[in-house]
Amino acid sequence: MKNLFAFEADGVLTEQVALIYRNFLLGILAYVACATMAAASIYKLDQKEHVVYWYAACLIASATVIVRYFLYRQGKINSTVRQEAKAQVLSLFLIGAVWASLYLIAPPESVITVSIMVVLTAGINAGGLTMQSPSFSVFAAFALSSMSYPALYQVFQGGFYNIGIGLISLTFIGLLVVCAYNIQATIVGAIKLRIRNEELVGDLSKALESAKKANRAKSVFLASASHDLRQPLHAMGLFVESLKRSDPSDHQSLAIENIVTASTSTRRMLDTLLDFSKIDAGVIDVNKTRFRLQDLLYKLETELAPAADHKKIIYRTRDCDFVVNTDMVLLELVLRNLISNAIRYTPAGGILITARKRYADMPLEKNIITMHQSPALEVAVWDTGIGIQEDQVENIFEEYHQVANPERDSEKGFGLGLAIVKGLVEKMGVGLSMSSKEGRGSVFKLLLPYQPSEVMAEVIPVEHTAEIIAFNSPRILFIDDNPHICMAMENMLNVWNCQCLVAESQSQAMDLMSQSKYCPDLLIVDYRLREQKTGGEAIEAIREYFNQPDLPAIIITGDTAVDRLQEAQSFGAPLLHKPVDGDKLQKIMFELLP
Repeated sequence: MKNLFAFEADGVLTEQVALIYRNFLLGILAYVACATMAAASIYKLDQKEHVVYWYAACLIASATVIVRYFLYRQGKINSTVRQEAKAQVLSLFLIGAVWASLYLIAPPESVITVSIMVVLTAGINAGGLTMQSPSFSVFAAFALSSMSYPALYQVFQGGFYNIGIGLISLTFIGLLVVCAYNIQATIVGAIKLRIRNEELVGDLSKALESAKKANRAKSVFLASASHDLRQPLHAMGLFVESLKRSDPSDHQSLAIENIVTASTSTRRMLDTLLDFSKIDAGVIDVNKTRFRLQDLLYKLETELAPAADHKKIIYRTRDCDFVVNTDMVLLELVLRNLISNAIRYTPAGGILITARKRYADMPLEKNIITMHQSPALEVAVWDTGIGIQEDQVENIFEEYHQVANPERDSEKGFGLGLAIVKGLVEKMGVGLSMSSKEGRGSVFKLLLPYQPSEVMAEVIPVEHTAEIIAFNSPRILFIDDNPHICMAMENMLNVWNCQCLVAESQSQAMDLMSQSKYCPDLLIVDYRLREQKTGGEAIEAIREYFNQPDLPAIIITGDTAVDRLQEAQSFGAPLLHKPVDGDKLQKIMFELLP
């Protein structure tokens, strides 16, 4: 029996004590109500006036227990949970013993009063079973003290009726005790399970927080590394851009071409990190527009087919006349990643880009990344490349995962292309499916919202990367804290026939503005400036100085940090990332200048 009355661990015991106290006052009030009925019945039917003393003892015992309960709840009794559990046992034993003392002070004599006492005693114990069963020790203390003596008293009174009542009461006690023990086991098991679940949730929260910290550390590292690498590359690109426009010799042109090729390759790898950071930061907005798909496919073929020709593989696009309604820029980025991957991992054969309408009854590949609505326009990128092993299919959309690059050759990228694709299609709300056979090739299918071809579409303007734009001597203010970049930008803008004023900080720029007495036509500002200033703050200060709230501006940054990307978007100026492509900068300048 020692184990039956042993207390649980403190955590479980705390819950047991709280559960008993939850309905404690109601139980005491029921006890007082039953005592009132018993005292009134014996006083009326058996004419025993000294039952009043028993009733007074019941009230005093109940009041004592209630006062202690309130003192404990108000924190005026400083006891441990085990001390409080023992106090509950003693409290319930006390009021149970006071109840049983009736058979010493004024035992019921008539059949009616005996029956009333039996019913009331059974009732308060049955009610106590529901309220006190969270702790077997508490219930057992009350049940044994309140029912044992009355039951034995009836047995020793003799007579068929009394002995029967006594034996039934003893049997009832045994049944209640067994039920109380089973109920306690169930409640304790549930409490332990909940505590264990809370511990698991806590462990999971800690693991999740650790993962978030690791992810933030990764983002900070990527942002810092990207920024530090972009600075010299940006300066080099500006110098090379100046050299390209300075009528170099054939030998110099070849050297410049090689530098441009190396710089472009590095910039594309950094841009891949930037695209991934943008998805991670949640700063990509979806701007839907209607356009002819063939224009986009033709543009991609013009730019990417030379890479396929260099590998002596076939690049083919089937003509179509479909119109799509989605984000043109994001779709181009998705297709560019898929086609570039196909070219990279196809050693022989070729790639094919197709488009067709797809309906709900048409079978889909088993590897579905995102579902789609029917009807849809299916744009597929087929290749005859190395394919993907079946056990690798679920991993290819994970970050930094590459199927055929165990040596981590940087020429094969970082393994972010398909991770970017997955993030973009989820952002766009379009479908994506794929299937592959090792050694035979793969197919990736985009499922786009279908737009009837009768709807008028906006034609995609094909970017002219080789066209030289002539500027009519606009006044440009350039601010950057790196003197090498300032020198390179000044040289390039001068080659482009621009009047360039260069400053390395916001305060220096304001001094130059006060001396020159003219308002620049365009601001080109680095995001990170000296004196803890940002490019956005510099733009706002210069606009306010000249009272020109619409003064056009461009922000250039090497940062890819999540908060930096989100903050830079709020200044109302185009955002370019280092190293800036000269043709792209030139085109944006031409669009912004009056």
